[in-house]
Amino acid sequence: MVVAVKVIDIDESDYRAHGEEKDEQIRAFQKEIKILRQAQESGAPNLNQMIEALPVHSQLWLVCEYCPGGSVKTLVSRFLSSILALASCLFSLCYICSCVS
Repeated sequence: MVVAVKVIDIDESDYRAHGEEKDEQIRAFQKEIKILRQAQESGAPNLNQMIEALPVHSQLWLVCEYCPGGSVKTLVSRFLSSILALASCLFSLCYICSCVS
């Protein structure tokens, strides 16, 4: 099985803290884990399945199924230039049509 691992570096003192003293980054990571688990349990479609979330030394690791093609950011940036070029062409056609009529 091929997996993807999201690794978040946490300052050692923040990692060992408790309650309100925890770093905002840790709380955000815990929130992400909770939301992913709830979505998985509800049977949400088209969801990258989380396999495990665990602390490793001064890091937090989120292990998920591997999805070829890269991150959402990578996928969007790959098609963004094509979308912008199409929009530019449509804008030009609209301009030409307005001049002709």
